[in-house]
Amino acid sequence: MKQKSELDKWCKAQEQFLRFHLHCLKQGRIRVHAVENNRFIDTTDEIAEDIRKQLADLKACLGAPE
Repeated sequence: MKQKSELDKWCKAQEQFLRFHLHCLKQGRIRVHAVENNRFIDTTDEIAEDIRKQLADLKACLGAPE
């Protein structure tokens, strides 16, 4: 039972982490860039989409509704 409790704590912490970063990305407080051909490319939208997918996967594993 202790393992289940630890897993629940980790899942809730992970969800909070993902939600916080997604919120910051939406507000424009965080911008993400990659370098391609010696130029900076804004990849913020791609990262936000990836975080949304991670959040959906986490919820699916927990059996929580979206």
